[in-house]
Amino acid sequence: MYLEASGHPLMSPESIEPSHFPSSTRGERFFCSGCGCPLWFTLTDSDRYFIPWTLLELNEVDRRRLILAAEIYTETQPAFWRLTGQYARLSGKEVEEMDYPCHLAH
Repeated sequence: MYLEASGHPLMSPESIEPSHFPSSTRGERFFCSGCGCPLWFTLTDSDRYFIPWTLLELNEVDRRRLILAAEIYTETQPAFWRLTGQYARLSGKEVEEMDYPCHLAH
């Protein structure tokens, strides 16, 4: 699961500069250049950042408050992968056509 950030992710001043690579024609993946841990995914033509929720320092109460707003890039999911619930299921094209941050939460 990823959380959409409302701006560029903040890094600790002691952190090493992250590395990145183009993972599609519209997006880049950033990772720790020391250990390889994934840090975030960004759409290259916008200021939209998606961060793995497991990287955030959340307490138990805050973790329980997380709500799944949407499944994205559903066309790339394996056939056996299907979550249940009442939320949006969007293709990559639909996600990339959204032109402002945090649209999924509205």
